[in-house]
Amino acid sequence: MHEHAPPSSQEQPRAADPARVNRLRRARAVFSCACDMPVDERRAFAEDACGDDSALLSLVTALLGADADSGSAWDCPSAEAQPAAAPAASLPPGYEQVRELGRGGMGVVHLCREKSTGELVAVKVVQLQGAGRSAEARFRREWRLLAKLRHQSLVSLRAAGRLECGSAYLVMEFVDGRDVRTHCREGRVQLARRLDMVRSVAEALAVAHAYGIVHRDIKPGNILVDRHGRARLIDFGAARVAHGELRSRHEHTLTGQIVGTLSYLSPEQAAGRARHADHRSDLYQLAVVAFELLSGALPYDIDGQTSAEVLRAVIAEPARALSSVMKLAEGHPADAFFAKALAKEPADRFGSAHEMAAALAELCASFSDRASRPARSAAPRRRAAR
Repeated sequence: MHEHAPPSSQEQPRAADPARVNRLRRARAVFSCACDMPVDERRAFAEDACGDDSALLSLVTALLGADADSGSAWDCPSAEAQPAAAPAASLPPGYEQVRELGRGGMGVVHLCREKSTGELVAVKVVQLQGAGRSAEARFRREWRLLAKLRHQSLVSLRAAGRLECGSAYLVMEFVDGRDVRTHCREGRVQLARRLDMVRSVAEALAVAHAYGIVHRDIKPGNILVDRHGRARLIDFGAARVAHGELRSRHEHTLTGQIVGTLSYLSPEQAAGRARHADHRSDLYQLAVVAFELLSGALPYDIDGQTSAEVLRAVIAEPARALSSVMKLAEGHPADAFFAKALAKEPADRFGSAHEMAAALAELCASFSDRASRPARSAAPRRRAAR
């Protein structure tokens, strides 16, 4: 009978340190979120998000430094360096600039006049040279998605292409309006009408979801209200294709990555499980917008909290009832609606955008008798709500 010697230490796999693995996941999440901010704000955000964890801050700082040096520290959609905005002269032929509309992580958007028709359009220009493969992949994905989507509450794509200078561009329908939160607050819009605009966005999401497209960044700033009072969903730059013919086999999302805007994240996004955020994540975000438009408050009490505290609230704390922040009749259906729409588990939410739109239509009727009593003004935006 032979005795078997115990395996050598070289043959025994070394167990991963759970604390180290968790810190790496948190570092990736904070880093990915910081990369969606202007360069001069990233360090302050990282310090805020890491709190007293100096080891975590050191990791995030190293990632930000590597990103600045190489253009991309992680080959994933939200982790590329901020591409330089194209100068006003770098526009596709046939368009003349009227003014700049705004700047973001993917470049600059100009208000232009189409010379052949005289119509106003929005031209998004991104300088892709030196921005890394992930930046170009993200832009191409937005181009591909917009070309497929058709709905009155979605902005239509008119043209797209590349410029000789190395930039890429999208020419989109120009929505002459304000974001939905400003529109409702300054226009003292009736509560039922506010919900009806959210319903129309839900119907637009149903179109996107039918192609397997998950927007991932539903927030008031990405919902514009045009001169006819129609809500229009914009900016599919953070979108992901979960399934269907538009899905690319090269598309992926890093585990631990946060995609979206903190105050409007779904619990699964806040937890860094972006790859598991499906169409129900969009519906959660839209419910947060609806809650805010009705009450002027967010579902979580996060005033003055750090970014890390905001994430913890979204992940672990139950959303407060609408009746706790605005006066409602006892047993009002709004509380039941938001309890379902803001459920922590995706399986407990509305199963589809069509189902949510139908529930919103019913909820509109319950607010019709409150039409002359708009919600109180929204609280000032917080740093943590970026």
